[in-house]
Amino acid sequence: TVTRDVTRSVLGEQALRESEELFRRIFDESPIPTVLSDTKGRFAKVNDAYCDLLGYTREDLLSMNDARFVHPAEAAPAREGRRRIFSGELSRIHREKRFRTADGRELVGMLTAAPIHDESGNVVYLLSIIEDITEQKRAAEELSRIADMKSDFVTLVSHELRAPLTNMRGGLELIAHDTKDLPESARRTLSIVSHETSRLNRFVETILDVSRLDAGQLPIVLGPVAVNVVIDRATRGAGLNPGNVDPAITCAPDLPLAWADELQLEHVFRNLIRNANHHSPAGQRIRIEAAAAPDRIIITVTDHGIGISREDLPHVFEAFRRTRDSELKYKGYGLGLYFAKRLIEAQGGDIQATSPITGDPLSPGARFTVRLPLAPQRA
Repeated sequence: TVTRDVTRSVLGEQALRESEELFRRIFDESPIPTVLSDTKGRFAKVNDAYCDLLGYTREDLLSMNDARFVHPAEAAPAREGRRRIFSGELSRIHREKRFRTADGRELVGMLTAAPIHDESGNVVYLLSIIEDITEQKRAAEELSRIADMKSDFVTLVSHELRAPLTNMRGGLELIAHDTKDLPESARRTLSIVSHETSRLNRFVETILDVSRLDAGQLPIVLGPVAVNVVIDRATRGAGLNPGNVDPAITCAPDLPLAWADELQLEHVFRNLIRNANHHSPAGQRIRIEAAAAPDRIIITVTDHGIGISREDLPHVFEAFRRTRDSELKYKGYGLGLYFAKRLIEAQGGDIQATSPITGDPLSPGARFTVRLPLAPQRA
């Protein structure tokens, strides 16, 4: 009688069976469409999710290769990708691939495939998973179509609105040049029409600039910028209300240069200064401060006006969004802060709003903080 201890062998076989069973369950029950194919593209194993995706039964798929349901235009790239995987030229494949389902529909999948090696290191199978991105592709194409329509709209508006407005402003300026023979009521009417035409022109220009920025067509030219000079120029061009106290400007000495677009940055500051001025009570001085941080220049524009409510603060930079108090007291379209945020972000910076900044319930105030990157130091 010969007795041999086969405990280790039996345990090893049991562990192998358990491992194979675990792999089978993971493969079959995975919600991700998964397939195992050989060197000729024939399926060795498919899971239920793959069958559901293409509308075939498991028996149908195992009896054919992918030429039956892969889009004809994908056949050659599929063969080439498989060849490169099995020859060792590629370690994985990740690309879009078009498929035809059993009922004739076309779908787009994101294919990810990787080789399976045997004990000798030879590639024997290709493990592939498919993510159905048909709806995402359709949505992307729809967004692209809408973007094209938006671009066409901007072009149309640019021609159909800018030209008449330019003619209207020119005519009004010509009339306003000599008003001595006009009665007082006509002069007042002329002043109102001129003012409203200028507002409409600014609105059209802002709409066009926002649309161009959204479409990536507004040029942003980055370079070293002296922030104190831009602030001074923006303050003088902001058109502050008559009788208001001039802003208090404090710029740190030896302020480093910012990395920004000088013209667009002036546009942002002019908007913030004008906005703060509109919301400041008569006689209140708004404050503009600029200082350097380790990797940023920080500029703040502060007022002691009506402030921004807790409900409105999270939405203050949204397009066409105006606070409830602003709608009652000030004219505007709700695009200034949205455009300012987009411009600052396009220059690599950020902007934030804070309110209240005082404990006075009648003048809680608001502060807008702009952070800009520093200009690179020359070697």
